[in-house]
Amino acid sequence: MSGWIKLHRCIQDHWLWQEKPFDKRAAWIDILLMVNHADQKVAFRNELVGVQRGERITSEPKLAERWGWSRTKVRNFLNLLEKDGMIENKKENRKRTRLRVLNYDVYQGTKDNEKTSRKQAENKPRTSREQAEDINKNDKKEKNDKNDKEDIYILQPDEVRFLSTLEKIPHYPADRKRDLEMYQTLKDRYPELDLCEAIAQWRMYKLDKPLTEKSNPRSQINMAFKKYTEWGNCLKEGERSGKSGSGSADKDQRKTRDYSKYDHLWNRPADS
Repeated sequence: MSGWIKLHRCIQDHWLWQEKPFDKRAAWIDILLMVNHADQKVAFRNELVGVQRGERITSEPKLAERWGWSRTKVRNFLNLLEKDGMIENKKENRKRTRLRVLNYDVYQGTKDNEKTSRKQAENKPRTSREQAEDINKNDKKEKNDKNDKEDIYILQPDEVRFLSTLEKIPHYPADRKRDLEMYQTLKDRYPELDLCEAIAQWRMYKLDKPLTEKSNPRSQINMAFKKYTEWGNCLKEGERSGKSGSGSADKDQRKTRDYSKYDHLWNRPADS
């Protein structure tokens, strides 16, 4: 995980932050919040002490009271952070210790903050016209989002099986939109055919005769399904029993249907 967030020091005034004892995570974040964000001098026990950015003059008793820990637990925790290269814990005398967060700029950059403040100061208040344009843009976005939701199509189980089988065919140029359109066309053209069984059979056939760069697989599928129908293969359960006596009638009925509107599916240039 990368990136970082800005965390305002006022979180220390929140009731959640007042709960004690702290855990190790809260204590570490508290250190990041308490150290100086800029170089300055502070008074500590009637003594003026210089403190640099990323440092804090404190003591183990103060941290123990702040976190609700024992002094021993505080000492062990600071030693742990120091061993991990997170802080430098320098005891200057018996009464105070200087904590320095290593790589403080990694946790709290300054350049971005300065640029942001400068940019905000230079920006002029926006006019009513600009605000109105933003409102119109938001309205258009909401309309587009609504249209997108209306265009959502939920695949049926047979469609899922059909498309899934196509994706398993070596070198097949799968295209969800085109393949779904092909499925609907085949369903209309060959209503007596079990399309899922037929495409599974065609897939097995392509294991022996795989597709090439010059192949037009969608046209091949159409021709194969036409043959399956003529041969009585891969028919739906209800169609198989009555196929023997009505084969010629079904063929004549298919000839009378107008499929010219689907020609663009089969006459496209060969898929690459």
